[in-house]
Parts: sequence; structure tokens; C-alpha cells
Amino acid sequence: MPTVFTHAVLAASAFSLVARGRRGARLGAVAAGLLSAAPDADVLWWGLTSYGEPWGHRGMTHSLVAAVVIGLLGALALRRRVHVPGGAWALFALLAALTATHGVLDAMTDGGRGVGFLLPFDETRTFLPLRPVPVAPISANLLNPRLWYVLGVETLLFWPLAALLAWSRPALGARRAALLIAGLLASAATWGVRIADRF
Repeated sequence: MPTVFTHAVLAASAFSLVARGRRGARLGAVAAGLLSAAPDADVLWWGLTSYGEPWGHRGMTHSLVAAVVIGLLGALALRRRVHVPGGAWALFALLAALTATHGVLDAMTDGGRGVGFLLPFDETRTFLPLRPVPVAPISANLLNPRLWYVLGVETLLFWPLAALLAWSRPALGARRAALLIAGLLASAATWGVRIADRF
């Protein structure tokens, strides 16, 4: 799995782009980040079920059904405090879609057993064809060197995109534009190296 940091940063940035200038945009971005990391709650019952079972890691909590449920609960909780274009139904759709990105990112990793997108209807675990993301350790140990390696790769792969989403506006400013261009170039190079390593 990618780190929870990357899941949260991408979702929060995408939410910020959609809700910019609207009431509760910051609260919504924080909520979107937390909801997008929520599927990894399955590590709480790690050891009580095996990895490949429906409720194992990357199973039911990573499914599209779970994304819909999580998005609905989030929209119900935030509907009076967070506004996005399109109203409450759009808020629900946005939160569900951003939660679903968790499984998509996990399906881009180079380890594990894939993601159960269609659970509970189909137990098949799936990966995407391109898998440039190194799998993160399932550990709360922040001193784990593997965790920092994975976070470094993810920062180059995805965080420039997050910055583009968060900073996207007509007048970006020369300094931010230069940083963004440098980040996107570093990201493109990292994507190229990681994909080349897989083939």
C-alpha cells in the first residue's frame, strides 16, 4: 500500500480544487484526506483474518461499495458545513470518488495481493497494469527505513500532482510556478525510472 500520507495529501488537494472559495473548503479538504485514508482501517483487525479473505487487507474496506458508504457518511456529516458546486449530492459523489482513489493507488504498488474492488460481489484481487509505487510496510514504526524510502518515492511520484491541484488558479505567481514545474519534471522522471524498473 502507499503511505496514508500520500492518500490523504492527494485527496485533500483534489477536494481543495473543487471547493476553492466555497464555505467549509478547508474542513472538507481535511475530511477528504481522512476519508481517503480510512480503508486502511483494516489493519486494526490484522491477524484476526487472513490477507486474502474478503475482510483481509485490501479487501472489503478497499472496495467501491465501501467508498460509496464512506462517502455517504462523510457527506451526511458535512452537508451543512461544507459546500461544493452541485450541492449535497455532489459532495457525496466527490467524497466517494476520493475515497475510491485509495484502492486505485494501492493497485499501483509492486507488492501484496491486489485490491478487491468489486467485493462483496466478486472476490478477485486486481492490480493496475502500471505499478511504479513501492509497497509500504504495514507498520506504525516511524523509524522504519523502508517507510521513509517509500514516502520519498511517493513524494516524487504524486505530491507534485497534489501541489498542482492545490495551487491551481489563474495567477499562480512566478515562485510557485517555478516550484511546480520543477516538481512536475521530477515527478515525470521518477515515473519513467520506476516504470522502466518494472519492465
